[in-house]
Amino acid sequence: MGVMHEAARGCWRVILRVLVCAAFTSCSSAPVQPKSVRKILPFNLQVRRPPGPGANPHAGPGGEDWTSRPLPTAKLDCESAVALVQAMPLGEIRACLSSLGTGNQTAPEARYRLRPEPVPKLELLDPEGAPECLRRVLPEIPVPREIVFQARVEERVDCYASRLDLEAGTVFGVRMPWKKWNLKLRFPLEVELKDEAITARWLAAAAVTPLFGGDPAELRSMLMPDALCKRCMGEEAFLRGRTAEVEWP
Repeated sequence: MGVMHEAARGCWRVILRVLVCAAFTSCSSAPVQPKSVRKILPFNLQVRRPPGPGANPHAGPGGEDWTSRPLPTAKLDCESAVALVQAMPLGEIRACLSSLGTGNQTAPEARYRLRPEPVPKLELLDPEGAPECLRRVLPEIPVPREIVFQARVEERVDCYASRLDLEAGTVFGVRMPWKKWNLKLRFPLEVELKDEAITARWLAAAAVTPLFGGDPAELRSMLMPDALCKRCMGEEAFLRGRTAEVEWP
């Protein structure tokens, strides 16, 4: 997965095997199979939304797009999910979302569509029909390209990485102009946005929604080596054989 070694490879389906081969003297040719994860441990969730395109999954050694540009940081471009939305006008967003569906501000729903660019985002699907405050303060929501998280699968807590499917909706490399929505908001919201901290967590949850797919919703994930997981999350946040009470969603 690109999150694990974008500087060296970038193909998320191949990277894990490359890293394992580098760590051991031999490596089987069998492909690494993704796992389906339905619930994650939210407290140490990390997201990656690098400023430039990732390495090309189909590039060969030495090719023009064999590496990411710019190269990943020492933390592999990881940041907390809340940090992803922290620069947004949280107070105005909170006031807008809290007003919709109440009193005279009626708005049954709003829909956002994923724009699967190298730096992806959700954008308001029908801005002309959306409430004015939503057009003004929340026309788009930043979306991570990849997430790194820990989850309990088969009673074992491991570290995983999941990548946004940027190739979805393409035919022979050409993206089809289907007006599909990826996030629907119904008003009034079920959660009360009491302060900016809760608003930031709500936005962070909305931001990672496009990575979940299927019915029931699940993350197609690859196991991530502990050393790289600690580098992304930090030593203190990484769970070492401990369990966590809270799982999400």
